[in-house]
Amino acid sequence: MPLFAPRPDIRKVQDHIPAGVIALTLLALSLSLFLTWWRRSADQGPRLERLWRVFEDLVLMTLMIIMVFAAIVQVTVRYLLSDFITVSWTEELAVLSMIWLGFFAAATLIRSDGHITFDLVYDVMPPSARRVIRILGEILAIAVMLPVAWSGYFNAVRLKIMSTISLGMPVSVYAFAVPVVLTLMAVLAATNLAKEFRALLHPSADSKN
Repeated sequence: MPLFAPRPDIRKVQDHIPAGVIALTLLALSLSLFLTWWRRSADQGPRLERLWRVFEDLVLMTLMIIMVFAAIVQVTVRYLLSDFITVSWTEELAVLSMIWLGFFAAATLIRSDGHITFDLVYDVMPPSARRVIRILGEILAIAVMLPVAWSGYFNAVRLKIMSTISLGMPVSVYAFAVPVVLTLMAVLAATNLAKEFRALLHPSADSKN
């Protein structure tokens, strides 16, 4: 399968994943593995949390590299090589990476308790009030995300019958970002909620405040 195929009819739907997509993904994964290994000594904390942060870094860097490289290839080919080759899949791949990157980055904020707060008000609250705010925030986040994830799953399944034009994938690869990542966010929020309740029951073990 050639890396760059001759210019096809853009109205024809791609029925297989282009070799360029696979090559770019492998390149991005290799580079992100190296970068994750290179900065591994910066991770602190319990082993399980360190492993999860490594996984987060790997996913986020891979998606970011794919998105940036796909955009670079698209612009380069469009303005320099458009008469000879086509890489129409780069636009769809960049959009796909951006969607998953945005959702997964939001999940990292949930894990690190990065909810939006009015610092001017929050910082002057006593520790007990701040804990109540965090607990209510996690409960509200779970109550919102689980129904949306449930609905998003069925919506994504319905989109399986449609295919992308250039990537050779079902359109559902875009839509599955909603149920997959929102479910992950709900699990991370539940983990934060458990930590808050443990700190509430054992104040001496609370290192957050």
